[in-house]
Amino acid sequence: MEVDLNGVGQDAALSIWGFSDAQFYIRSVSGLTTFSFKLPMTEDYIIDIVPNGSMIVNYTLIVTVK
Repeated sequence: MEVDLNGVGQDAALSIWGFSDAQFYIRSVSGLTTFSFKLPMTEDYIIDIVPNGSMIVNYTLIVTVK
């Protein structure tokens, strides 16, 4: 799965985790806006867009699952 958060600059970051196992794959504190990884199992994955502070951000989120 590839996830790209566009249009936020340094104003927001990604957080991705598995719903069933609560395993974090990326946390927003990393500041990353792009992340790619192999899905380890079949489950729901939660993708959060976390703004810095109380900012309001406009963004485009592109998710590709192969």
